[in-house]
Amino acid sequence: MDHSPRSNCVRGGRRAGVVALLWACLIGVGLCPTDADAFNQMVDSRTSGGVSAEISASTNLSASDSTLGGPTGWDLTVTSNLALESPGTAHGTGFADFGVLKTSLNLSGPGAKFGGAGSAFHDVFTVATPPGVAPGSPGDMTLVYLIDGNASVTSTPGASPISTFTSDVASISMSVARYSSDGSGGVIFDGTDTRYMKLIGPESLDGTAVVFVPHPPDLLTFTVPFNYGEPIGLTTNLVARAFADNRFLGQQSNPFFLNYGGGVIQNVFIDYFNTAELVAIVNEDHPDVTITGVSSTDYSSLVTDTIPAIVPVPSAVLLFGSAIVGLTGFRRNGNRYGRG
Repeated sequence: MDHSPRSNCVRGGRRAGVVALLWACLIGVGLCPTDADAFNQMVDSRTSGGVSAEISASTNLSASDSTLGGPTGWDLTVTSNLALESPGTAHGTGFADFGVLKTSLNLSGPGAKFGGAGSAFHDVFTVATPPGVAPGSPGDMTLVYLIDGNASVTSTPGASPISTFTSDVASISMSVARYSSDGSGGVIFDGTDTRYMKLIGPESLDGTAVVFVPHPPDLLTFTVPFNYGEPIGLTTNLVARAFADNRFLGQQSNPFFLNYGGGVIQNVFIDYFNTAELVAIVNEDHPDVTITGVSSTDYSSLVTDTIPAIVPVPSAVLLFGSAIVGLTGFRRNGNRYGRG
């Protein structure tokens, strides 16, 4: 798996432009269009989730939900127009809280070409100024997320996609976007750090009816610069994306109907509902510093001076999708996520 940062987290070959536009409209950096105007990245906290799809002739299907100041649970489906197009469905479920993101995606039907589902949370963090440090002094904190899940694809037995299909069949990404005040009450966007992970590619579809890929528990890290005592807005996204090799096959005019399909991929399922969870915040110089959010979340119990280690999980356990994970190497003072 490729865990390197990517400036463009959408990987979809010739469809990348369409997919990037779809997803930017839906999640972007966690701001759903229904309430973007009422949301201030340096004042408010929010959780959100949604699903986006390219199905048959429809390239802008999307649905989303969000909550200001609290968690969001969502279960959303977008489908093709069954009266005019081949059937296709993208079904996403998820949960977002401050420090916890879950999502799953199921893409199916001959009309299904692309689906994306994601959860996000935005909080305004303040790292308190510790003794001996001048307010406004620069520092770095590393956010450590524990993530695990799996993906599967069902395809026609004995068949392989056409050679021009090069899109990743299943992938996920996590990103952290940073906002900070420009000193005059406005907001500037400093950039996004993204971790992209390919789960299933077209090369895996060698005629096997079902390909199942477990993603062992993994730690993803994001280093964020800050100034002590000054707020910074952080939006964290967990996004799942699926591509099928369906395409336009033809049109019948009586009655008018657009036929899609012809691909070998019948269903793609990506399950990261087990969670992506913030398990540590590394501040080597000041591991006892207080970190709070405008969401009323106290992140201080997660602060440590080292990145925690994952206790290996036996492969036999992973085959059953269990998430028996141990984390060592950082202090646990107890917090609202139940670790202690």
